[in-house]
Amino acid sequence: MRAPWLLLALMVTTGLLLTGCSRRAEQELAEPVPVATPSLPSRTLHVFCYHGVEDSPSNTFFNRTEDFAAQMQVLADEGFHCINCTQWEQYLAGKRDLPDKPVLLTFDDGNISVYDTVHPILQRHGFTATLFVYSSAIGNQGHMSWEQLKELHSLGYEVGSHTVTHANLTRRDEDERLEAYQARIVEELTDSKTQIENAIGEPITALAYPYGNYDEFVMTAARDAGYRIAFSIDRGAADERSDAWRLPRQMVVRDNSLHTFKRWLTLEPLHLTDISPPVGQVASDANVEICAKVTDDSVVLDQISVEGGKQAKLTTDDQTGNVVISTTLSAGANNIRLQYRGNPPRETSWVMVHRP
Repeated sequence: MRAPWLLLALMVTTGLLLTGCSRRAEQELAEPVPVATPSLPSRTLHVFCYHGVEDSPSNTFFNRTEDFAAQMQVLADEGFHCINCTQWEQYLAGKRDLPDKPVLLTFDDGNISVYDTVHPILQRHGFTATLFVYSSAIGNQGHMSWEQLKELHSLGYEVGSHTVTHANLTRRDEDERLEAYQARIVEELTDSKTQIENAIGEPITALAYPYGNYDEFVMTAARDAGYRIAFSIDRGAADERSDAWRLPRQMVVRDNSLHTFKRWLTLEPLHLTDISPPVGQVASDANVEICAKVTDDSVVLDQISVEGGKQAKLTTDDQTGNVVISTTLSAGANNIRLQYRGNPPRETSWVMVHRP
């Protein structure tokens, strides 16, 4: 006789948990979402993050020349159109439309292979890319010079900031005062912007967070520094509902197959609202409960899986669309990731920083 009562108790507890999620989300600030312009059609944007391309790379973050060439051929064969960060920022602001099947290629760090190897391959297809450089590396061994960077810029490549020293913007040293940490982050953002602007003679409006890490302070500091758009390495595709201050980028590395690359091109965004705690809020406790609402009508919630932190668990409610993620965070930046295995496949993720 005890088993039915246990089952009933479990059902009631789950219902209260999800109801609590909904009520608590109403009390928190909702995730910032740009307002879509009704006159513009919805566009799904795939953003790819590369670092370098070599024939036989020892660096796992680099790609083989033949693999990169094959990926670009797929984009060309399937009718994708390369855009830049400024065009996407203008689309999010409702100021311009985009071609069908837009794609955004980005290269971090300013490696010399972008000039020597990547550009000739992109040139075959009429493609360009956005180059996120950290200014202290330009001119050093293995990196482009300012002259080479300016040459690519003159050929249609957009240049963005990757800070001055490639600093982890969410990491505060143990003995570092809060004011000193915040001043250091502001300098990383403003000084790199100024240095690159002085070199290429054009305003810099796009930022890529080093290591993909951000929090509320970092996003606010980026906005205050004069950037208009910022990229993470969160998973999934972007569209008009994406947050301009943490746009996702799929990192492409050495061991990714062409099959995997093609699968990424089929992804659609998984849309969440009422995320609580809000994206960017730093967690002081390692054990967290994250609530959100899935707003895609076609999504079957029991086909969503979760990763992020340790022993992450997902509880769902089909009637309300509410989901609850329970996990234990590691110190530092954690990427909370939701994957929908239906058709079309959907994915989203975001960074949650834990500072004990």
